[in-house]
Formats: sequence, C-alpha cells, structure tokens
Amino acid sequence: MTTFKKTLTFTALFITIFNHSLSASECSICLQNPSPNPYVLACTHASCITCLENLVTFSLKEKRALSLECPRCENPLTEQDLKIICPDHETQQRAIALLKLAHARKDPRFKPCPTSDCSGYFIDEFGVGRIINCGSCKHSYCSSCSKNHKQNISCEKFKQLSQMQEPQKEKQRSLDDQMTQKWTQANTKECPKCKTIIEKNGGCKKMTCYDCRYVFHWDS
Repeated sequence: MTTFKKTLTFTALFITIFNHSLSASECSICLQNPSPNPYVLACTHASCITCLENLVTFSLKEKRALSLECPRCENPLTEQDLKIICPDHETQQRAIALLKLAHARKDPRFKPCPTSDCSGYFIDEFGVGRIINCGSCKHSYCSSCSKNHKQNISCEKFKQLSQMQEPQKEKQRSLDDQMTQKWTQANTKECPKCKTIIEKNGGCKKMTCYDCRYVFHWDS
C-alpha cells in the first residue's frame, strides 16, 4: 500500500471515528452535549434514552409509525432499539407492532382491516377474493370488496343483494325515526324557564328542573 493510500485510509477512519464520537456525545433530540444518558441507535446516532422514550410514547399516542425513526438521519428504529428504549414489555410490543405496520404499508399488496379503529391488516398474496379473519378485531371480511359476506357469494352478487335490500332498510330507518320522535314527544319537555330538555321517567307530575331548579307541572 502506498503512502498516499495509507493517508486516505487513515483519514477515512478518523472521520468515521470522529462522526461516531460526535453522534454519541450529543443528543439528536434535545441537543444536550454531552447527553446525560445517551443511547446509540443502530444507525450510530445517539440521543438521551429519556428523549427516545418520549418519542416512542408520542408515536404510540398519535399512531404515527413515521415518528419511530432516528431524528438525525430518519432511518427507522430497529426492534433491538425498541427493546432497549421502551420502559416496559407492553410498550415494547405496541411499538414493534407499529413499526411492522409501517413496514407492511410499503408493500403494494397491503390491505387494512375495514373495521374502524382497527390496526389489523393483511398482505394480499393471491389477488383473488377470499374470507379474511382479522387477528386484531376478529372481524371477517372479503379480501376483494372488504364486505362481510359468505365465501360462496361473489362480490358482485353481494352488491346486487345489498341494493335490493336497501329500500327495506330505508323503510325500517324511517319507522325507527318515527318511533323515536313519538317517544321524545311523550316523555320529554323543555323547562319553561331555561329551556333545558327534561325527561319524565315516572313519579308524579310535579317537575323540578335539574339545571335551574324551576318547579312546574308536567301538564302545564
């Protein structure tokens, strides 16, 4: 090896050691230098372990997997990072699940569970309609149309049946609304003084408003 190549190799090694020393001494989040309790991530950048705990807590609260990354280079945290950062086993498992969800979303075959507020998902490896049983919410649905119908009914047939049943459902909703309106008229009244809605659920007809304490007769 020539003297010139040795110099280049030594310089590159020095820069690598210097950068690692810098990242290990300064927190990438609060910028304290040196960090009072540093943890060096898999990407070699360091942050206070407390700052990283707060980062994980925020990510779980907001359900933002993109926040589970190094604040300096934006590389995702690893499972090993999370096992050390997370203060307890439950938080650790939730964080790892969120990290896996973020990774799965990058797959073009990714499909989320149609149930609201469910973080379940599956990878559609076959591309044909089949019944999926969500491991998170236990809801069953078709992998193609995301509706809950039987395996032996096609998505198109289920759509046709749903459209045929819609007038009957609309009629039932109208009847339910009418019954609710009749019950409200028979069992609730406005307080004559403050207009608060009062429900009568038994007893005599002498009423006392629970808001302004005004006393009145139900039939007045």
